[in-house]
Amino acid sequence: MSSDSSSSSSDSSSSSSSSSSSSSRKDRDYSVKFKFNDTKSTGLSRWIVSGLGEAKAKSAREIFKPKIKKNSSLLTNPSLDEAFYIRLKSVKNSAAAKNNIDPLEKVYRNQTYKLIDAVKPLMFLASRIGRKKKSRKITLAVRAALKWWAVLYNVTTARRRNILSQIYPQNIGLLDNKGILPVGGELLFGPKFVDALVEQVNTLNKLNQAGKSAAPPPNQPRPSTSSGSNAQNRNVQTRLAFSDSFGGRIARFAHEWSQLTQDPWILATVCRGFELKFLSDPYQSHAPSNAVMSRQQKELCDQEIVSLFKKGATVKAVGPGISSIFLIPKKTGRHRPIINLKNLNKFLVEHPFKMEGISTIRHTVREGDWLAKLDLKDAYLTVPVFEGHRKLLRFVWRKSCYEFVAYLLD
Repeated sequence: MSSDSSSSSSDSSSSSSSSSSSSSRKDRDYSVKFKFNDTKSTGLSRWIVSGLGEAKAKSAREIFKPKIKKNSSLLTNPSLDEAFYIRLKSVKNSAAAKNNIDPLEKVYRNQTYKLIDAVKPLMFLASRIGRKKKSRKITLAVRAALKWWAVLYNVTTARRRNILSQIYPQNIGLLDNKGILPVGGELLFGPKFVDALVEQVNTLNKLNQAGKSAAPPPNQPRPSTSSGSNAQNRNVQTRLAFSDSFGGRIARFAHEWSQLTQDPWILATVCRGFELKFLSDPYQSHAPSNAVMSRQQKELCDQEIVSLFKKGATVKAVGPGISSIFLIPKKTGRHRPIINLKNLNKFLVEHPFKMEGISTIRHTVREGDWLAKLDLKDAYLTVPVFEGHRKLLRFVWRKSCYEFVAYLLD
């Protein structure tokens, strides 16, 4: 009954309300019985069991290309809004790409593609009904198919509820306000919904703040509830090259970081250093040789290695070199020494990384906001490396062995 009533309202856009309600009553009272011959039944069964195959599916998909005058983006499969994607990555502690950030969302989105493909030939049949006189049975069949397609297309509602229940479960009621949700379009939630969500979150935060009877002192970090060595050694600083070294310097500000975040991984990295994650224990049969360099390149490498040593990014070590070293030019005109970790990378867990850009912040910036750009020179060198893994970041130059104390990306 609910699908019939909803379809009546949609039918009213193309005809008067009285005629559509009359038509709806006739649809309910009309029953169509028909035969589906053996050949067609066999073909349909084969498609259901075996599928069409990618080539045939693509061919069928591209035959019908409707042009919609109103709501032209109705047949666009919406993608997850950037703001919700970023929040979901934070909640899941994941660096997965948008298409893989949530398995259920991925299933829903693939289903949506198939639903969009299925309605196109139905829309074509519906467009032909008024041009030539057709039997009432064909008219009813097309109309019924479109109604059920519209009901099935509510998978979009399920997608929104799945995402919001994971990142903002307390705001799930906003989905009942259909006026702030897009009908079609490229975004799953859209800017109106984001604005309403931000407003509701701010209101709830103010209410929660007003309801707090007591709060911890502003300079007192919250106690940790996590377990394991990271939690026990959170406030134990790692050893740096020297007391005021630039390399790994954020370790000297562990207390300040504890007031900015309670993320256990961030605090462990600040205090104990960045830890490498291994798929298996690394091994090496022999130490590789450095790249062949000209006299000028060697002089440049001398300068850069001395610079890293003075900054406390590297220290001299006793032992064999693990990796080779070479130079690449920087945008500034200088050169950067690169330690070749190709062999070590085979034993490390690969973490996908996506650089956020303008497409991300355009969903969060509001009128009246001010923006600033902060460019930190040698920013990566301020992050310490876990002491137990520094030996794996060794190289030899001019018969001296060095190892990185600080993170070596730039």
